[in-house]
Amino acid sequence: QETRNQYDENQLKAPNLSVDGATLTALLNTYPETKAYPIKLNADGVLNKALEEKQEADIHNFLFNHIEGSLNLSVNKALIDDADKKTDTIKAQSPFWQLFRESVKPQGELSQAFVVDNDNYVLKLEKNENGYFINGKPSQELENEVEQDHVDD
Repeated sequence: QETRNQYDENQLKAPNLSVDGATLTALLNTYPETKAYPIKLNADGVLNKALEEKQEADIHNFLFNHIEGSLNLSVNKALIDDADKKTDTIKAQSPFWQLFRESVKPQGELSQAFVVDNDNYVLKLEKNENGYFINGKPSQELENEVEQDHVDD
């Protein structure tokens, strides 16, 4: 256990991890109906060194406090909005597709976390020295909008 604790402690001291322009692109389809549409994930970020005297006790707090960067998810609108009867049936029977659709368009309305960009629904998460942002809005502002919408319903 002592060795493990030492490893964990050292692991957090100087990670110096950076992701510079990483892109993951895939075609997501509704097999067996092969209507594939693009989904794209872009990442840029840096995991800063922690100051020795301010070391967090666990990795989750460390990551939360010391990472800066952005993560962009772009989902082709047809993955959510395609009205084809066969693919609609497949999506209705699949827990994955149900969760995916409800994450992007809960109750058929675009989630406030996403914006429309041409043929895509886009989610941009960013953390920098000014805080956390979702599609350019401070995360607290978006949370307040969501709460207000629930009150109005």
